[in-house]
Amino acid sequence: MFVDWFVGDGMYETVEEIVVRPMQRFHLANVGRMIKAVGPNLKRFEIALIAMQMQGGFDDVFATSFSLEPCVNLTSLTFGSPGGYSVLYHTDDKSCRWIEIMLSQITSKVISEISFWVDEEDVVKIRTGKWDGIISLLLSKKFGSLKKVELKLREDNKMVMDAVESFMKRRLNKLHVDGVLVFVRNWRPPDI
Repeated sequence: MFVDWFVGDGMYETVEEIVVRPMQRFHLANVGRMIKAVGPNLKRFEIALIAMQMQGGFDDVFATSFSLEPCVNLTSLTFGSPGGYSVLYHTDDKSCRWIEIMLSQITSKVISEISFWVDEEDVVKIRTGKWDGIISLLLSKKFGSLKKVELKLREDNKMVMDAVESFMKRRLNKLHVDGVLVFVRNWRPPDI
């Protein structure tokens, strides 16, 4: 009902920012409708997804009902921690694949900032190659306009986050050398 009202009454015409966190799988198609309506007006988007593994991930929704392609003036994109929100909301799907899919949908030539919330629950995915696609995209020409790639580290275990920071500096070395890669330590994400 909300999305019908939002789209039908032209409410989207002045929207520049959408924050949806945590978003369950069955709501993602409606967010896709909102994004399609807002299109080029959208400048900032923030999302976190939560799901159960038995739901099978988000690939089918991204293939049919959700895309950031219409957002050609998007400047800022923030991803909530898949692992952190999974623990907080007692779900079991800690996959970060949805982040890679969303990054691959970006068509904006003016995107300048991408932020990732990183919880200790995400470390295994980062260290075992599950972030390889994300890293490749961040280093690609597609994201040549980036001025900041920010990793907000929730630091319950300093030694683990030190290792993550060191690892990401190596993997994103070009961004690190260029001063684009930024770490925010001991950061606490909002619960909702």
